[in-house]
Amino acid sequence: FGDFACREYLDIRDHTKSYGGVIANLPVASVGFSAVPGETPRVKGGMLVSGNYFRVLGVEPTLGRGFREEEDEAPGRDAVTVLGPDFWKREMGGDPSVVGKTVRLNGTDFTVIGVAPESFPGMLIFYRPDFYIPLAMAPLSIVQKVIAGGLVFITVLPERYFTYSVGTIQRAGGGLTALGLVL
Repeated sequence: FGDFACREYLDIRDHTKSYGGVIANLPVASVGFSAVPGETPRVKGGMLVSGNYFRVLGVEPTLGRGFREEEDEAPGRDAVTVLGPDFWKREMGGDPSVVGKTVRLNGTDFTVIGVAPESFPGMLIFYRPDFYIPLAMAPLSIVQKVIAGGLVFITVLPERYFTYSVGTIQRAGGGLTALGLVL
């Protein structure tokens, strides 16, 4: 695979019949985080992901839910987040009532809709994201570049390898990822 523009990802996602699913994601670094309005932000990192990310990977959040596909359709509309398990424990004290609460990322309030399971390693080899947010919630300058043809990571996941069904963990490890660059 080579680099893919966002519109190519959407075309592949919407018309593929050969794969178990197609997702898009983009690492985000240096985001200001605060759990309480007015608190001095701390630097955290996460992932911008397509609305089908958790569903295609077969990942069920420990708490709450994953994204709905419509939460990734309109830029800036759905400020929702799924927290990474380590981040949830460290920053939110492992509070089981975190779903529905608000956290601030780069000055924008996001509603916590879920917590990723401890067993989910994510899509990056040496990094577990602090949070996941829909691609459509990227800063406007990035969204405009993505929509205009900027590049994203996409992953296609096989439904079956030869005659063997692919389980969730095998699926995450067996996906083929294409690297893209937004900026």
